[in-house]
Amino acid sequence: MLFVALLGFAGKSNAQSSTRVGIKAGLTYTTLGTGTSSGLSINYDYRPGFQGGLFVETPLSESVLFTAQALYTQKGANVNTTISGTTFTGSTTVSYIDVPVLVGFKANPKLAFYVGPQVSFLMSTKSVLTINGVTGTDTDKSPLKSTVFG
Repeated sequence: MLFVALLGFAGKSNAQSSTRVGIKAGLTYTTLGTGTSSGLSINYDYRPGFQGGLFVETPLSESVLFTAQALYTQKGANVNTTISGTTFTGSTTVSYIDVPVLVGFKANPKLAFYVGPQVSFLMSTKSVLTINGVTGTDTDKSPLKSTVFG
């Protein structure tokens, strides 16, 4: 709701300032680190994903910016390991709607640093795991937090 309100604000203030509204897209490259399941420790590899959404940025002064974003973000990891003769291969993809609300500080016209909170809403999860040639899929979101603050 905050983002929609800011879009309305951006439209009204656009004639008076250099408020920008736009589309943002890019790649993510994430891992889940190390996980423990049934007493076994598993190291996860990095997995590419996608991030895309909308942003609004408005100057508060000549060197300070306010930015709000709404982004669809894929995070996850790959696993390819053998433990006690059992081979595990697979991937996990977790999708969120990330909403960062940031204040930016312009170091110069081409460089700015941003700080601020972010709330993430869990949208979906999918894990595909093959153990010794048998593949299973899990889409259960219940082990994960539905809202994460950062």
